[in-house]
Amino acid sequence: MIGAAELRRTSKVAAAVAAVDVAKRIPAGAEGNSVSVSPVGIVQPKAAMKSRSSYLGAFGALSVYCGSAMLVGAAMLAGRAGLPPADGQGWVCESASWEEALLNAAVQWDGVSYAGIACNGYTQGSAELPNTVFFPLYPLLAAAFHQATSADVRQSLILISHISLAMAFVLFWTYLRRGSRAAQFPVSWVVLAFAFFPTTFFWRMAYTESLFILLCLLVLVGIQRQWPVSVVAIVVGAATATRPVGVALLAPLALYGWRRGAGRAAAAARLMWTLPLGAWGLLAYAVFLWASFGDPLCFAKTQKQWRPRAWAPMSEKVFALASWEPIWSVYDPRSTAYWRRFDKHCNPFISLQFANPLYFVGVAALVAVGASKRWLNEYETLLGVCLLLIPYVFHSYEACMIGHGRYASVVVPVYIVLGQLLARLPAVAAGLVLAGFASMLGIYSAL
Repeated sequence: MIGAAELRRTSKVAAAVAAVDVAKRIPAGAEGNSVSVSPVGIVQPKAAMKSRSSYLGAFGALSVYCGSAMLVGAAMLAGRAGLPPADGQGWVCESASWEEALLNAAVQWDGVSYAGIACNGYTQGSAELPNTVFFPLYPLLAAAFHQATSADVRQSLILISHISLAMAFVLFWTYLRRGSRAAQFPVSWVVLAFAFFPTTFFWRMAYTESLFILLCLLVLVGIQRQWPVSVVAIVVGAATATRPVGVALLAPLALYGWRRGAGRAAAAARLMWTLPLGAWGLLAYAVFLWASFGDPLCFAKTQKQWRPRAWAPMSEKVFALASWEPIWSVYDPRSTAYWRRFDKHCNPFISLQFANPLYFVGVAALVAVGASKRWLNEYETLLGVCLLLIPYVFHSYEACMIGHGRYASVVVPVYIVLGQLLARLPAVAAGLVLAGFASMLGIYSAL
């Protein structure tokens, strides 16, 4: 009769043999996706283990989003209901309820125009600034949400922004965890930089940035996972209906379409329909403007009415851009672009107009570092360069760099570089950098 000890020993040997047999049957290159064999021979699917890890990681990304949203919301309330204004004229409380105060803080500047478009559509009248400079996808989504729910237009705008941003956090985490470079990414540091970079406070307001960020990430994920070119082009087209700078996504789309072609002739033929499809949002908006106002390019022509500096001849503008005049003129008291002309009462330490060129140049430098160290792939580098080059060439001179800190915030690849740099610092130093980011994020939100 076989004893209990002998029976247990025989069972372990049989289980080990079975485990080896299973391992031999795993196809080459599939080890990372198939099964996990425990020391006692229990075969466990790694997909299930990765699934649990994915849920935990997505929850962590959402937790970081919630923490940053709470910081921005608290700072907005503090700025509206308790802190003295910058001109020192006393204390203010603009609303009887904190909900109304928060809405007033979150729907300002461009947000007011988006609310007007969602309610009343586009106008080109002479009595007010034309709102055709604002692209349609964001206010259209808010109007649809307003019609489908009991939320008013302002609430709809904010909800669209925050839903888009929450999805962007999860999508960014997913992007970092997939692909051949997954082991190289310090995911936690990247997500924290993504959450607390100072000028990202616009993402929590009635602005298009959060929706645009989501679409940029969706394009990168589509390229990473080898989606059909037509699907990626449709997402790019949605981005061109969200912001003018959405055309920057046509560059990585073109590279992706070219590489997916079987030979140069096939790749060139693919681009003939891929690029127009990738611009469907911009083209649809131009057709709408032509039908409504008789000018398909009025979104570009009316830009001059929103700019503080007069439009210059092309030769003068080219020289100014080549000499980096839009950047250094912000700090020249003799220049019409001098920052104190737009922010007279603000301390330079907390003035966004003072800091706009610094954020823009800093992000450009980080993209260059990421490309040189190969922390960014070709698609990320191309996207980063185009997202910086387009506003600099077409907007920086006439706008005196107004808004360029905000434009820099949507350069998604920069957060990969920031995460890499933070991961290489001592933990205390990295924590101090993030604390500084969070402090400036709160200050800008309160102003």
